[in-house]
Amino acid sequence: MKDFGYDISDFRDIDPIFGTMEDFNSLLASAHSKGLKLVMDFVPNHSSDEHEWFIRSLQREDPYTDYYVWQDPAGFDGDGNPIPPNNWVSVFRYSMWEWREERQQFYLHQFVPGQPDLNYRNPNVLTEMKDVIRFWLEKGVDGFRQDAVAHIWEDEQFLDEPLSNNPNALDENDYDYYDHIYTNNLEGTRVILAEFYTVFKEVEALDGFPRLTMLEVYVSIEDQLKYYKVSDFPFNFALMNVRGPPVKAEDAKREIDQILDRIPTNYTYNWVFGNHDKWRLPDRIGGSELVDAFNLMSLSLPGVAISYYGEEIGMTNNMDISYEQTVDPAGCNCGPDHYNDEPCSRDPERTPMQWNAEFNAGFNSEGSSEPWLPVNSDFDTINVDAQQGNPQSHLNLYKEMIKLRNLEPTYTFGDAKTQLDGDILSIARLQEQIFYDVYVTMVNFGSETQTANIFQSFQPYLEFGLVLISTSGPDGENPIGTVVDLTSISLAPYQTVVVRLTPSKA
Repeated sequence: MKDFGYDISDFRDIDPIFGTMEDFNSLLASAHSKGLKLVMDFVPNHSSDEHEWFIRSLQREDPYTDYYVWQDPAGFDGDGNPIPPNNWVSVFRYSMWEWREERQQFYLHQFVPGQPDLNYRNPNVLTEMKDVIRFWLEKGVDGFRQDAVAHIWEDEQFLDEPLSNNPNALDENDYDYYDHIYTNNLEGTRVILAEFYTVFKEVEALDGFPRLTMLEVYVSIEDQLKYYKVSDFPFNFALMNVRGPPVKAEDAKREIDQILDRIPTNYTYNWVFGNHDKWRLPDRIGGSELVDAFNLMSLSLPGVAISYYGEEIGMTNNMDISYEQTVDPAGCNCGPDHYNDEPCSRDPERTPMQWNAEFNAGFNSEGSSEPWLPVNSDFDTINVDAQQGNPQSHLNLYKEMIKLRNLEPTYTFGDAKTQLDGDILSIARLQEQIFYDVYVTMVNFGSETQTANIFQSFQPYLEFGLVLISTSGPDGENPIGTVVDLTSISLAPYQTVVVRLTPSKA
């Protein structure tokens, strides 16, 4: 738990703090009995320094000697201290290199020192990790999110990385201070991922059940295309680039369009606007007014909608966590003056799910052990229980959009088109070759009522729209069940509506 489970000491077992393998098997069987799929995290870049492989590698015990990336020092300073091989800096600040007296060498860790990087130039390591994937897939797991895959492969010349000239970097110990051309997103990474992908296909061929593999990788769209060749899809973080205040409709349209225009339609689109490494949505966009808009946009777009827990109820960052309470190594390394700066500590977005207004937001009961982080102080109003009975809550609007998405074939097979009218962004789902119904999600990003004309923009013969979902409620603008004129539809400030296009008011 030096990085909250991403430092793995045994790739084939369950840590006792989470339960037993029997508990896991029961969870898997229960999920499958309900028609649910279970996807796990797979961490291919590194292990824990408490893993048996590392302990043996430290002692130069074959065949584990080169299971990790070891390098001699660049020299010794005037006090006789070893000098790291190069200037590579960890994602969590400070050198990527950790000295071990036992070997008289440094080992590489792109994250915390307790996470030594595996050496995939050793074919035995690749075989071991493919066997790990096979172990869980054969157990019945339905797929993996593969963590931090862009870090898998490093340049073998171990040259210094150039400066990035990023004005946001704190100092020379900051990851953003350098341009990571030798440690991130190298071709060798995709070679390894292709090997992993063969295991998914092999297991699918044996039992006939499809498996899912998703890649966490922050890269350009051009590079996303390369990762589609070695997975079902890399995560698309484009909507995370839409920030505020104010949030601009043209920014959202630009980020959506560049995916729709440049990712081939035979690839699986996906949309992510939050995760455990980034501030929660309300804190990135400057408030909660557009939480429903982002949820409804994500669920309206083609492909896979990926939600981070709490987004469905509009959870916010817990900015009241003190430096003494901070447990994220990235935040700790930023120090007491900067730990709560974005992107230092990731603790604010990782607080417990808020189920109700009771003790610890219902996450655990009074008298039981404390959760890993303090519950956000707004849990008494922002929680699942409080939103269950309100048809206009974040949670119920989210549920209604999921129902519509699952019922209507347009959302499965239809194309997507966008249109911008001032602060109003319209996202249409339609299938021109087959007569499916046409649906349009319209968002007013502005703080004033605005009017848009979408008649003939998506289907030239459909002049009206039946409102199926509306964020304004029965007494507000465009309530559910009303028919609106597509030549002149007015949306209240920050309102989102989903309409089904129709030829008449009847």
